[in-house]
Amino acid sequence: MADRYDAGMVAFSGLLADAVDGFVAPRAESDSQDRAQRNGEWAAASSDPAQSGLTTAMSVWAGSALPAFAPVTRQCAQAKVREDAERLEECKAIFALMAHHADDLVSKSIALRMMMRLTEGTPQELAWREEQRQLRWLMAQAMQLQHEGVVPLSQFVEWSLRDGELVANQRLLDIANVPQTAPAGWQPQSLSEAVMSTSG
Repeated sequence: MADRYDAGMVAFSGLLADAVDGFVAPRAESDSQDRAQRNGEWAAASSDPAQSGLTTAMSVWAGSALPAFAPVTRQCAQAKVREDAERLEECKAIFALMAHHADDLVSKSIALRMMMRLTEGTPQELAWREEQRQLRWLMAQAMQLQHEGVVPLSQFVEWSLRDGELVANQRLLDIANVPQTAPAGWQPQSLSEAVMSTSG
């Protein structure tokens, strides 16, 4: 079995960033243009080649297909897996690799949820729940810092494309001197609650 998980997302997004370097996106028309103008830096990106290329690359990356998680998650989520020790260990090995090595937030989040399910009722479940809490802390604080404009949006996009979402979020917290570790007792909000709290 492999000893590392790599979906190739950073390599792909880095190539995208290079491919669109200097590209100037067409200006939006009518209602789309009005919406773009209300989006601040995203609108400015349409006339700045450096930002425009990154914005285009991020849009393409966001619309690209992630690895096909459904078959393995479906197989490993079946109740009968808990009755098959060998299959259970295989599933745990797969998702533990994803949880520890994924550089995109979707893969890591899926892996942590699966590990909590596969270890339910055991001491390991608590450890995986804590890892998920720490990831949610990172995501929530990074979302707040992006809303506050701690760094230019184009800078954060470039970090995400070239180094991965996880590293980009960690770097943002470092710059703002926000702890990487969630304080004791902190519990994550839902994403909708987080968005509302940052826009208030």
